[in-house]
Amino acid sequence: QGLPADQTTGIVSDGDTMVAASQSGLARFDGEGWTIIHKTNSPVTCLTTGRDRIWFVEGNSVFSLAADSPPGNEGSLPAAMTANCILVTEDRVLVGTNAGLLELSGGQTQPVQAVNQLLSGKLAIRQLAQHGAEVAVAADGGLVTLNTATGTPELQNPRDQKVGWALQDVRGVGYDAKGSLWFAAPQGVGKRLDDSWTLYTGHEGLPWNDFTCVATGVSEDVWFGTNLGAIRYTGDTWEYRQGRRWLLDDKVQAIALSENGDAWMATSAGVSCIQTRPMTLERKAATINEDIDHFHKRTE
Repeated sequence: QGLPADQTTGIVSDGDTMVAASQSGLARFDGEGWTIIHKTNSPVTCLTTGRDRIWFVEGNSVFSLAADSPPGNEGSLPAAMTANCILVTEDRVLVGTNAGLLELSGGQTQPVQAVNQLLSGKLAIRQLAQHGAEVAVAADGGLVTLNTATGTPELQNPRDQKVGWALQDVRGVGYDAKGSLWFAAPQGVGKRLDDSWTLYTGHEGLPWNDFTCVATGVSEDVWFGTNLGAIRYTGDTWEYRQGRRWLLDDKVQAIALSENGDAWMATSAGVSCIQTRPMTLERKAATINEDIDHFHKRTE
């Protein structure tokens, strides 16, 4: 359907369209297929939007791409570093790498030492998220929140009424529509609302814990990418989506939620989209019968 490569590495919502990153470039979805908007010589390792632009890391360089303009080189990372994620706010550009958190300014990168020093040498940054003046950092060494107004970081050790976790190997982080902070780690999933934590494990219904990312949007739903499918939490129920019925490949690299709540997923074999569609029982029955006729009947 037009992707520059099946191996997709990232996806973001850009207004009313989606943009996907791959091993060979960037592409925009037009409702029916993909149109390549930038060809690359090196894989795009991370992708985001901000300041009315698309931002991405190709090789060791950070680029921004505005509409109808060629990409602009915003700066380069040190040669030994690999970018895993990027966050663009109104006043700063943060890049999470395999060797800590960097801030990009004036074409130069500087380590965010206040955050990196809290990670006890486990510096790999997996995902970044922002709500107001707070930036959340999911890292190998734990979960850190950074107050960008004061520059003060805090290592989070969440605890609810039953259990407390000294977090390690945090894979994803995000803020939902209410401003609640979510994280995903092998220990499980956590949510902070008004300084109070709720922690979820398999006992509370969490179906899997080998996470790759967290995605939030305009609704209160939270999606979690894993190495074996995707998980949706609606506030009441956990839904697990795995296998070719739902996904082109079970390794979910990134998830982006559209303005109407559709979940778009970058996988190792292309992009999948899971939609929620209201329908009558009559229409549901007709859909099931159509699938039976097309996929299951073996005789006339």
